[in-house]
Amino acid sequence: HINKAHGDGGGALVDALSDAHITVGTPTLLLRGVTKQAGYTAAGLADASVVQIQGLYGTGTTRSAAPAGMNVFSVRTYNNASAWVTLLVVKENGNALLKGNFGIGVDIPDAFVHVSDGGTEPAWITGTTAIFQNNSDINDKSRVAIIAGTNTDSVLDFGDSADQDRGAIYYNHASDFMGFRAAATEVMRIDGLILFIGETLNAKMTQGLTIKQGANDDEIFTCKSSDVAHGFTTYTETDSFFTITKMSGIGGGALLRGLSDINMDAANIPTLDIMGATKNTGYTGAGLASTSVVQCLGLYGSGTTRSAAQAGMNVWSVRTYNNAGSWVTLWIIKENGKAHLRGDMILESGILTLAETTTPAALANYGKIYAKNDNFLYFQDGAGAEHKIAFV
Repeated sequence: HINKAHGDGGGALVDALSDAHITVGTPTLLLRGVTKQAGYTAAGLADASVVQIQGLYGTGTTRSAAPAGMNVFSVRTYNNASAWVTLLVVKENGNALLKGNFGIGVDIPDAFVHVSDGGTEPAWITGTTAIFQNNSDINDKSRVAIIAGTNTDSVLDFGDSADQDRGAIYYNHASDFMGFRAAATEVMRIDGLILFIGETLNAKMTQGLTIKQGANDDEIFTCKSSDVAHGFTTYTETDSFFTITKMSGIGGGALLRGLSDINMDAANIPTLDIMGATKNTGYTGAGLASTSVVQCLGLYGSGTTRSAAQAGMNVWSVRTYNNAGSWVTLWIIKENGKAHLRGDMILESGILTLAETTTPAALANYGKIYAKNDNFLYFQDGAGAEHKIAFV
């Protein structure tokens, strides 16, 4: 039957009623349009279709422009809790409001948006708000596209009710990089074949890892292991076995630490091992050749590159915190090739070979042993007196 929707205002209320004899699956009210006219095939939101529902606003004697945000069409029901609820609203601007989850290709959507090809569903994690599922075949792929203009970003934001974008993953199309934001700050960037952490540019790198720690002076790189517990927590955490830090807060330099506990094989395994391995057979130059398998460079620089070393500059040294509880230098090699050794030098095997030279300049408080081209060995005392060592 048809009644007025409102006693004074008019409108129409159409009621279609059925009893238990109606077949399940048969609608109680059916709107059907049947046509022999071809042409209802326009793509997209065409203005003509076989069945059409119009929700119009009018003033005066005809239709008028709808108020902004007007509800054009809605679906309501008297629900299981005996309350009238609106399930779907379509507004004049095309927005659609849905109460409950929205599913495509799925009988029972398990998230606010659940798109599925009908594949097997896993146990969904509580709080999942969107599911895009394409797994009915073992070779199926699932892809979600976020497309933006060529001069801006495609962004996936992470936040809460107080802040939408405290975290984000974004792709910048103009500069062709992927960025990662945490605490409202970009913390990592992948630019081509370079991974940046705390930095966005390194003109000296084409492929690799760049880390910038700002003005912090603690560890910039750390390796940990759950089965290490060395206890040196003054320097690092107890399960850290290798760290890199700055030598000086504002001066730079690098401090590499290797830390071990009593489980280390102290007789055979060094705590910090620098190894160079090669298949090249050319490292055989006699004497002080310019190349070797492992090489340590100690350079002096001014401006933008290396400079001539200062006379007598210490190039390389070995230090320790000795048995007396003091820092001491054990060995120094200078830029002129001189080596200073603290303590005795023990030659376990082999030969001590001395190149022939001329009488050297004296050094107060130091004696010198040297060979000259007369085939004799000489000793020079600290006062500069030269003594020939005679063999009897």
